[in-house]
Amino acid sequence: QLGGFDHPEAVNSHSTLAHILLNSNEAGEGIKHLRAATYLTELMAGRNHTDLGGNYHKLGTMYHELGSPVNGLRFYQEASSRENADRIVSGMIAKSTALALANVGHFKSALESEKRAYNLYRSTLGENHELTKSSAQNMSHFTKIAVEQGTRIAKEEKKRKDEQAANAMASEIVADELAAEASKSYKKKKNKSKKSKGKK
Repeated sequence: QLGGFDHPEAVNSHSTLAHILLNSNEAGEGIKHLRAATYLTELMAGRNHTDLGGNYHKLGTMYHELGSPVNGLRFYQEASSRENADRIVSGMIAKSTALALANVGHFKSALESEKRAYNLYRSTLGENHELTKSSAQNMSHFTKIAVEQGTRIAKEEKKRKDEQAANAMASEIVADELAAEASKSYKKKKNKSKKSKGKK
């Protein structure tokens, strides 16, 4: 109140409250204060402040853990759009994005995001680090499911096209039969009309 809603101490207070509430299983209130801290940080320091990527990542994780992967994904994507000098944090954001994408069934995009995480971990921590190994396992898993998903979609698309072709052919046959029947009926009427005129 003394310094105004956008005073630096207000940001620190929101961040501290968010941390306490999240650790006390008060996720709803914790998210509210973390969003306030994030908003004020961006308002006062600009969109490239070093804390913003981490804050957006935390918000995404909270929403994801609360069973809202779509909202989580939105914050992960926001986090990845911000400049971040910490390659490990960038790797965590990419990995979290991959998990959220997989959660909503977008395995091809999940694989691409996991590849970014793997490359960041490998270049920073080395191939034998647990984070790098875990990322490699996820890539293998996402690759398998993406291939299976792609094959299933291709089969469904082929089935749909085959059904469309069969329906079109059936419609054409019906149209030909109706046209033939109409022509036959017309000839009968014409012949009947000629016979009627001949009698007169």
